[in-house]
Amino acid sequence: FLVVDDGTKDVRWRSNANDSFPTVVVPLVFAAGETRTFTVTWNQVLDDGSMLGRGDYEARGVVPFAGFEQDPLAPNELGSNLSAFRVR
Repeated sequence: FLVVDDGTKDVRWRSNANDSFPTVVVPLVFAAGETRTFTVTWNQVLDDGSMLGRGDYEARGVVPFAGFEQDPLAPNELGSNLSAFRVR
């Protein structure tokens, strides 16, 4: 999961940014037309320890794909659409 400033590619938070354990790759097999839901809880603390400020943001769930590091918002079937939210 990741959060960006609304309308930009500026990543403010990534769910795995401060993992103290290695990323484990496991295969995900989907039947035709199948969907799955993954959930994450976030306390709005950024990677530098500060709180996410007031403003407009977008979030996306994604399984890293080729080119993800260069453009985490690139259209890809391994990523969800962006979902807008506002912090007041």
